[in-house]
Amino acid sequence: VSDGYTFANGINMSPDQKYIYVAAIFDHHVLVLERKEDNSLVPVKSVAVGSLCDNIEVEPETGDLWMGCHPNARKIFL
Repeated sequence: VSDGYTFANGINMSPDQKYIYVAAIFDHHVLVLERKEDNSLVPVKSVAVGSLCDNIEVEPETGDLWMGCHPNARKIFL
C-alpha cells in the first residue's frame, strides 16, 4: 500500500478512518497519511516527536494519539 518507511512499528487509523498514523521508530517521527476513497494513501505531514515511538493507540472519541516512547534506543535492545 505504501513504502519508504524505516521500521514502521505502529500503525493505526483515525476514528473517522480518513487518516493513517505510522510510527517510524528510528526516524523519530509519526507520519500522517490521508486515506483516499480508492484506499490509496497520500502523505500529509511528518511530526517530529524526538523519541522512538513504539505503537500508536487512537482515543476513539477525541482522536488523540497515545504512544509508548523510548528516549534511548540502546536501552531497548540491551
